[in-house]
Amino acid sequence: MFCSIGIVTMDEVTESAKSVQEVAKTTGQVINVVDRLGSFFAKVMGEPIETTCDMLADTLKFKRWERQLALLEKAEALINQKGLGSKFRLITPKLALPIFHNASIEDDDTLHDLWSKLLVSSLDPEMNKSRIAFIDIIKQLDPLDVNVLTELHDIYIIEKERMSGLWAKMPTNRYLALSTNTKLYAVPIIGKLSISDQDFWTSVDNLRRLGLCQPYIETDSIETTLHDGKKDRVDVLISHGGYDLLCLTPLGIRFVQVCRYPIITD
Repeated sequence: MFCSIGIVTMDEVTESAKSVQEVAKTTGQVINVVDRLGSFFAKVMGEPIETTCDMLADTLKFKRWERQLALLEKAEALINQKGLGSKFRLITPKLALPIFHNASIEDDDTLHDLWSKLLVSSLDPEMNKSRIAFIDIIKQLDPLDVNVLTELHDIYIIEKERMSGLWAKMPTNRYLALSTNTKLYAVPIIGKLSISDQDFWTSVDNLRRLGLCQPYIETDSIETTLHDGKKDRVDVLISHGGYDLLCLTPLGIRFVQVCRYPIITD
């Protein structure tokens, strides 16, 4: 009996050798780091280096397992709260695996909660499908950023309800433009969160950078003189570049669904 053997080209052998070298290089770097850490803790604790290396490895593994278990417990609580049962929407490894990985190394509870909410809201068939970009967004947020964003959304909801009657009387395209460019007077957030102006400005800068909010853009009209001497009015856009007047972007509004899941779905 003969077995079929595939033909391996020299290019494939070369690529395989390169891969092995990269793995070996990475493994060597990890070993060096562990050795350095082990040596340091061996000195400060008066223990043999082998003991401290084993202790460090076990501690890191346990810490990650502990945070992953916490993620599962929070996810199960949210699933029960929403009454999802087994009616899940399947999610891809591209979304699920980074959630588990990042949750396992997240120490802050506010941000750890976001990973569990992102996981369950992605499973919820009643929710908009989560964007892969949400993973990078959460990784670049501080807890204060989450608080500022949710406060902005509170103002957005109040202003949206106040203006709903006016918007309902407008053409559809005009309504959509206004609803995603709602003027939010953000100064009261500083007092409500008991933070400094500098902390607020820094947080807003980060939210802008991530595309979650932007300066409010106001539509106005000015009188102008045409070439024939007649008067006319022309629409202009006025951007408020400071920190007082802001608006949430459509991405920001979608992301707050994750931040506040399962309380609101608007």
